[in-house]
Amino acid sequence: MIPSGDLWIRYWDETEFLVDAAGTSVFASWPKRFTIDDALVYLLGPVFGILLRLRGRVALHASVVEVGSLGLAFIGPAGAGKSTIAASFAGAGHAVLSDDLLALTGHDGRFFAEPGYSTLRLWPDAVRGLYGPAADFPRLAEGWEKRYTDLSNDVFCGRRVPVGCIYVIEERVPGVRNPSVRSLNARQALERLIVDSYTGRYPGARQRRDEFELLSRLVSEVPVRGLQPGRGWDSLAELPGVVTRDFAELTQVA
Repeated sequence: MIPSGDLWIRYWDETEFLVDAAGTSVFASWPKRFTIDDALVYLLGPVFGILLRLRGRVALHASVVEVGSLGLAFIGPAGAGKSTIAASFAGAGHAVLSDDLLALTGHDGRFFAEPGYSTLRLWPDAVRGLYGPAADFPRLAEGWEKRYTDLSNDVFCGRRVPVGCIYVIEERVPGVRNPSVRSLNARQALERLIVDSYTGRYPGARQRRDEFELLSRLVSEVPVRGLQPGRGWDSLAELPGVVTRDFAELTQVA
């Protein structure tokens, strides 16, 4: 029997997690055909998002890179290209702060992005598109197609940085190849942050209220922009330049 307030998370492949109500303990089980590496794929992603929420921290589905001394976050649902965009910034010499999960903290009236772990997860086509047709990174686990690269000795930022801007990855438009950025009004920005947060993973009314209040402050203090990533690997190579120029213009205006 599951204690009141605890969460039981069961995935389609029968991997399971039991998380206590305070977010201090996690118990995991997985089928015999799997290893702990398979369970870690879930633990280091969605389960950590739930843990943060239980501990009163707001987390967004986002990858974060460091530009100058500020963090640029790229938010979007699964498959939007968050990790691929982060890898393109790493290729342009920018440090990666977090892959797929942005843990937000507030301090002295500013919002900060906390660092995650130093690995970047990519699908095989992204590995080949970014690093060449001969590139072959290790699998996350034997049963997973997704690969990973360790950034710890190269372009990983292990300290928290102020959030400078949030870019909402928008659906690719047929026929549009070049990346571009557009402005979003406060309502559009807030709606997207709510959709791409972990609030829906934990249905507590108090948590939802607190998260809404924090995200409302966030969109009033941090620019939120719409990002059209374009199509093709050539477009992806252009994207860091397009975004950094946009961010430089925002900084000058501010």
